Amino acid sequence: MTPYKDHGRGTLKIDRVFGGVEIRKATGCPDTAAGRKRFQGMLAMCEALAEPRSGRLDLLRDISRGALKLGTLYDQYRAGSLHTIPSGDALEKLVPTWNAWVKRSAGANISNRRQCVTVLVDRLPDASAQQLADLPRLLRRLVDRYREEGKARTGNQYRALALAFCRDVLGKRHEIRHQCADVPPIPYRAKRGHPVRYTEAVRIREALPSPYGAMWWSLCVTGMRVRSEYLSQRFTVLDDRVVIHGTKTAASERVVPLVQAPIAPTRAYQAFRVALKAVAPEVTLYDARRTYANWMAEAGIDKVRRDCYRGHSATDMASLYEWHSVREHLVADAERIRSAVFISGGKKVPRHSPRHGSKAAG
Repeated sequence: MTPYKDHGRGTLKIDRVFGGVEIRKATGCPDTAAGRKRFQGMLAMCEALAEPRSGRLDLLRDISRGALKLGTLYDQYRAGSLHTIPSGDALEKLVPTWNAWVKRSAGANISNRRQCVTVLVDRLPDASAQQLADLPRLLRRLVDRYREEGKARTGNQYRALALAFCRDVLGKRHEIRHQCADVPPIPYRAKRGHPVRYTEAVRIREALPSPYGAMWWSLCVTGMRVRSEYLSQRFTVLDDRVVIHGTKTAASERVVPLVQAPIAPTRAYQAFRVALKAVAPEVTLYDARRTYANWMAEAGIDKVRRDCYRGHSATDMASLYEWHSVREHLVADAERIRSAVFISGGKKVPRHSPRHGSKAAG
């Protein structure tokens, strides 16, 4: 492209589209040999930034809307320090942008997303003035605080949420996301799961007050996820199966054998968790799902169907078998679990779950 003067004053001007971004800007380069050389360098820089692998098309957008000057950008480009220039997006206010992201979000961790920005700006006198460019500094401060307090799991969860925010709002290749990723996670060893044997599951069911015993048992005999499936009542009980309308993955929409009919939950998660903690401190609600997996293995159900029943398979039962065979497997697998696992004193438990945990059959 042949450069031309801006308004006949001798300043060379860029008038071109780079990567879908229109740049119509005077460069400040005079129509001299040195000016034309600098001008060609600016053109080369714009072409390089327009390449997808550069990951900094945002800088061209900032030039286009006047948030950044061409000369400033070119000087940083020649110095190899483009990473120090935040995009115009990064100058947006952090809290309103975060809250707008939360409103677009869905899922069980939406309350954690709301809480995360609150703790990020906690006790800052200028919290409302914080910008997206301040996020890496705030995240490092937060993670260091939780490291000192010995709350590794919480600190790592908030770090993951900050990275998810950057990914959704700024993009995977944005420099702010890279800076947040550079904040080291807190070393953490997750607690091992504690699936329980049948007799222990029955003991917990009997020890829990009504209706928590029957709710605990409903989790054990279906393997449902606690909050996103069971407590959200995303399941339907039919004559020969339980249909679970999970949302975590495509495979979460599944059918499982009707070992015993689950009851509808009537208490919230926190109260349920506290009640279980009181009678079995080492056991979590999620351990009921692990228990279900162990019971299926003990009953001799093959791994393909076990994966389908837990929502871990890449396919579903209907893709593996004809529907008449699906029903046969569901009925047979329910009987396998009852026969191999649910035996106490030589007597099988009844088909349907009790209404109250205190009167459950062994």
